[in-house]
Amino acid sequence: MKPLLKPFPIETERSHVVRKSLVFGLFVFLFLLIFQPFGLSEIESGIWLYCLGYGAITTLCMLVFRFLGEVVFPSYFQEQTWTVGREIIATMINIFLIAGGNLLFSVWMGFFALTPALFILFLFFTLAIAIFPVALGAALKQSSLDRAHRRGSAEINENIEGRAVHREVGQIRLSDDDGNQSLSVDTDGLIFLESADNYVKAYFRKGDEVKSVIFRGALSRMEEELPTPPFLRCHRSYIVNVSAVGKVSGNARGYELSFPHTHKRIPVARRRIEVFNQQVNR
Repeated sequence: MKPLLKPFPIETERSHVVRKSLVFGLFVFLFLLIFQPFGLSEIESGIWLYCLGYGAITTLCMLVFRFLGEVVFPSYFQEQTWTVGREIIATMINIFLIAGGNLLFSVWMGFFALTPALFILFLFFTLAIAIFPVALGAALKQSSLDRAHRRGSAEINENIEGRAVHREVGQIRLSDDDGNQSLSVDTDGLIFLESADNYVKAYFRKGDEVKSVIFRGALSRMEEELPTPPFLRCHRSYIVNVSAVGKVSGNARGYELSFPHTHKRIPVARRRIEVFNQQVNR
């Protein structure tokens, strides 16, 4: 079971999800058009339109699954909990949806009569076309990103261990939207901020302890009030004090940050890794 629990990167940018779906649809279109398997070679004219239809349905099924899935099961599609096992499950569901969509398209075009046995046949066809590129692509992606992020985190940890201890000058004052709750703390004492619905939880150091206080408000507003550096929006739910990072761990999903005197591990979104590297190594 351990291989299934390995971290795996999930696409969080909607534009990337759309692009990936279009690429898979294009692959199906070209594969069917070039090789004309499953009896497509018997079509006398307009075969490219039929192949285009199958490709379009493939793209549509992938988009519906992802975007509707995020609405119905928001806790399942979380970047920090996505694993190889979840990727496999998502891929299998996609294959079932694509098989069903292409089956209905074939019935609508008058190629077949709808039967349970026909669905099994289409499922087999879909698996035969998709299983190799999907499995190979996932394995290569997981391995490549895992190695890259582990190597990057090791280099950062060397810099963290060798850097001189310094204090960030100044004070930070945070307050909620209504001004009823506020916090004043030294710049180097504010460790990170975490967004939770309409609230922000600020973690700060007090001696050798880490305390927290909750504000009503948006993380984006507080981001505008914090100096950069040392603060960085490393994830849609977190702002961290880069100078307070104690250790960086790397896996296929990206980086995870650890801080002294707290067990909290904070993810760095893949699109923020480059700017994080620049700031932590400055």
